[in-house]
Amino acid sequence: MVKSYPDIETLLKQAENIPTYPRLLPYIPTLTPPDTPLIRTLTGHRNSVLSVVVTADGNKIISGSEDKTIKVWDLHRGKELRTFTGHSNRVDSVVVTPDGNKIISGSWDETIKVWDLHTGNCLATFIADAKIFCCAVTEMIGDEMIIIAGDEGGMVHFLRWKE
Repeated sequence: MVKSYPDIETLLKQAENIPTYPRLLPYIPTLTPPDTPLIRTLTGHRNSVLSVVVTADGNKIISGSEDKTIKVWDLHRGKELRTFTGHSNRVDSVVVTPDGNKIISGSWDETIKVWDLHTGNCLATFIADAKIFCCAVTEMIGDEMIIIAGDEGGMVHFLRWKE
């Protein structure tokens, strides 16, 4: 069953009859009716978003994009907190360490990077021999974790990283 919104329909009909030309009209509907599941849309990347992850505490969103950047967002306010740059090609995968302090990113530039979530500093770069499509990370075991990455050649790589 499709919900009807008479007030919005009336507004749209009135807008159609405004005799002012030339005018700009939205290409897609821009009014989100009440009671829809959409809460917020975050804008800031200049190209396709390819990967999104939420920190374990539920306060931040990390996104990786075809624009070669990683962005950190405040989930509750919808505000961009910082942008990480350093990849030379699209970022296909972002993951957050279980402690919420680091981001692991995989890119078509054939690198896997470890980032400090709070400062934006790149802590390590691992060079692969193929484009990286996906990443995962284990919990810290002592002072090290294992980074797992899948590449375009069908291989899965396991990398040891120590703080």
